Amino acid sequence: MSILHKRNLINNLSKVKGLFFLDKNGFSLVEIVIAIAILSLAVFPFVETVNSNMALVIEAKKKYQALYYAKELLEEIKQKKRGENTTIDTQRYNEMDNIEDYDNYNEKGEGIIILSEDNENFDKNYYRVVNIENADLEKYGEGSRVVNVSCFDSNSIDAAGNNIKLASIDYIYRR
Repeated sequence: MSILHKRNLINNLSKVKGLFFLDKNGFSLVEIVIAIAILSLAVFPFVETVNSNMALVIEAKKKYQALYYAKELLEEIKQKKRGENTTIDTQRYNEMDNIEDYDNYNEKGEGIIILSEDNENFDKNYYRVVNIENADLEKYGEGSRVVNVSCFDSNSIDAAGNNIKLASIDYIYRR
């Protein structure tokens, strides 16, 4: 189709008095409304995808922070087992003489101590719980214990009314 033929076709169509044809003054109101509706239908899935991805990123960040907190307490417990000198200077660490003192340790309602240079702050969004149980005698030997450190979200509650567990780490303690 030649350029001249296309130009004649457009001129003939613009002479037709209708709602959906371009006249020399611009677009009709109906054409603009339809174009906006089509664009909004095209943009909506993209915006929805971005929103759902943001929710996943926030959830991953919370789980990472909880795992960090659980690992931090587990490392403190391991240092206590080895009897190492440490720079940890908290009331909890100074009061616990051995691993068994950590059994049923629970920070719910208190928050997690965040050590800083000038004072101790608390992260009240999370709390940790320590449970110590006997380990499988045949598998790990006599006197072995399983130390479980779990970290919970203080602000989220499941259907049963319990705080949601974000991270849990097990450690086999052998005497």
